[in-house]
Order: sequence, then structure tokens, then C-alpha cells
Amino acid sequence: MPADEPVLNQASELASSSLSPAARILIMDEDPVIRDIAFRKLSSQGYDCKCCADEKIALRLLAAEKFDLVLTGLLETDDGSTTVIRKILQVSPDIAVVLLTTIVDIDLAVNLLKDGAYDYITKPCSMEELSIRVAHALEKRRLLRENENYQRTLQKQVAERTKQLREALGVLEQTYHSTLVALSKALDSRDSDPNHHSLRVTAASVRLARHLGLSHPEIKAIEKGVLLHDIGKLAIPDKLLRPAEALSEAEQLIIRQHPIIGHRILSHIKFLQDSALLVLHHHEHYDGSGYPQGLKGGQIDLGARIFAVVEEFDQLISVNRSGKGLGFK
Repeated sequence: MPADEPVLNQASELASSSLSPAARILIMDEDPVIRDIAFRKLSSQGYDCKCCADEKIALRLLAAEKFDLVLTGLLETDDGSTTVIRKILQVSPDIAVVLLTTIVDIDLAVNLLKDGAYDYITKPCSMEELSIRVAHALEKRRLLRENENYQRTLQKQVAERTKQLREALGVLEQTYHSTLVALSKALDSRDSDPNHHSLRVTAASVRLARHLGLSHPEIKAIEKGVLLHDIGKLAIPDKLLRPAEALSEAEQLIIRQHPIIGHRILSHIKFLQDSALLVLHHHEHYDGSGYPQGLKGGQIDLGARIFAVVEEFDQLISVNRSGKGLGFK
């Protein structure tokens, strides 16, 4: 077997793996002999080749037709303003560029590779070496394009999955909210409130929180907390919530446990934990006369302070058991 036969086989295998269909190659060189030899050799490898002698013709061809690789012996543009590689990549950004040059300069080679060249061949070179370098460059281009396609596909899939997750999260949040509203109505019914007091003060608290410039997460925490501010009353006997006569001091102490009970309930539910402090503080007063901890001023949770203002306002404008209320316009 001739010594160069394995080299020829390697070039053919690489060429066939890079071609489907035949890769198109544009050969650019001022020397007609080099153009002719390269054309014959690469055509015999199964490539679809075209030749040109100068930059302007090459750029017109690249703009008009689709090529996979440029083999060029031209390094600088006619006006010397930039490298030919940059011009080529401006016209055809994803094309592979292989350089043929007589200049042996490592710094030049590095700069040309930085400009976007795939490979750098020093003249004179064997046609077998040329074939292998071209096949390698086309294989590299194929792998790069496959990776780019994979990245685009992956990004599209991630975007689609993200959209699906957001939609699912929206449905879940709406389900949570509906559940909280239903529970809030149930709590109101235990207090013999047919007018959905909790829903009214929740809507007003959210509006006030927005007016104060609170963040979306803070507003959502206030909304959930106000809806469930009396959830601790689930542990309070009905006879104490609807007393036929004035409560004793001991009974009042039991009633005053409901913020602590509510706080304990919400603290063990992950999506309600940020509302637990509002529930604990919703009977605290700014002057320190409230319960269960007797907090005052800034010691009280901001959401609980917002709720306290809204609660007082709601009591002033609502019709009470005596049929009186200030009304609101």
C-alpha cells in the first residue's frame, strides 16, 4: 500500500461525513495555477467548487449564492482597510474560511484566526494536506451549526416550558385564592356577618397598600393575611363568638387567643407564612393598648397597621347591629 493512501482515505472519509449534499467551496486566489490545482483536487473529492481571482467578484458570488467554505489566498482587501476574512463574514456570517498564504508568521496567523478563519495553510502544501484541512474545516462548521441549532431548539423548549409553568402557576394561584376567599366567607359566617366583612377590608387594604407603593409580594402577603385575619377563631367555641350576654374576663381571654392560634396555623403553611405576622398583630393598637403582645408603633407589622386603619374605617361606614353607619361617598 502506498504511504500516502491512509491520508487520502482520511480526507475522503471526512469529506463524505461533511457532505450531504455536496459542500460548496469558493476558491479565491490571484494565482491561476493554484486556483486550477485546488479546483481539480477538491472537485475530485466530491465538492462543488467555483473559482475567482479577486475580492470584489468573490463578495458578489457570496452575496448571490450559498457557499459552505471559502479557500482564499487573499489576506487584505483592495483598499487595505480590513482583512478579507472580515469582509467575507460580513456577507456570509456562518461560512468556514481557510487561508492559503506564503507568509510564515505566527502573530499573523493568530490574528487571522481571531478574525474568524477556521484554519491556516502555508504554501507550498500538498494537495492531500489541503483536502484534509478543508474536510476538517467543514466538519467543524457542521458541528458548530448543529450546536447552534441545538441551542436554539433548547431555548425554544425552555421558553415553551416556562410559559406552561407560568400558566400552571397562575391556575394554582387562582385556586389558592378561591380557596382563601371561600374560607374567609366561612369565617365571616361564624361571626354572623352576612355582608362579607373580610372581603371588603381585604379589597380596601390592597388598595391602600398599592397607594403606599408596596411591592407585589408585600401586597399579596397583606391580601392573604387580611382574608384570614380571623382564622384563629376556628378554635374558639361558637357560644363565645355569638354571646347572648356580656363575656366574662376568662371568656375574653379565650377570645384574645385567636391571633396567636391563627399565627400558629399560618406559620405551618408555606405559601401563607409571609402573612402570619399580620394575623398575629391584627388586634395590636398603635398606642400599645392592643393584644396579644401589647405592641406599639413601628413594632407592629406594617400589613397589620394597614389593616387596622381599613378595619376602623369599615366599621365607621358600615351599618351596625343598631342599623346605624356613617356611610361613604
